[in-house]
Amino acid sequence: MNVPSQLAFRQPNLPFAFCSAALALLFALGCSTPASRIEDRQALFDGYEPSVQQAIRAGRVAPGMTEDAVWMALGDPDSKSVESSDAGEIVIWVWTRSSPGIGLSVGGGSYGGGGGVGGGVGIGSGGETDYEAVVHLRDGVVTYVRQATD
Repeated sequence: MNVPSQLAFRQPNLPFAFCSAALALLFALGCSTPASRIEDRQALFDGYEPSVQQAIRAGRVAPGMTEDAVWMALGDPDSKSVESSDAGEIVIWVWTRSSPGIGLSVGGGSYGGGGGVGGGVGIGSGGETDYEAVVHLRDGVVTYVRQATD
């Protein structure tokens, strides 16, 4: 059987596919750093004491810091919750980091006189989860912090 050239199957461009997947992953992870978050709120950052500025640049949080300072240091938390007691409300921000889970698959099949083999690699967040930081805020000010050390 003679197949016209415009219907012929092309071989996949694996380097292009790999680079595209890598770029998509980098885009999804974002590039949020203390420096980029400081830039977003430069005037507010400039008003902090030098010791607070130094902590923010280092990605560290300390009791007495404001909610904005915490955000500049660590970015958006992975979860937020509120606990109420007789003493008032405590807002709890939690940051986690997960080790990736990696999977590999290979498959094959045939139809009529032809056959094929395919495969794939998947990377997900199915690995272990560690707490990176837990911060308690009362009235917008840090009252408790527990941060992992690298």
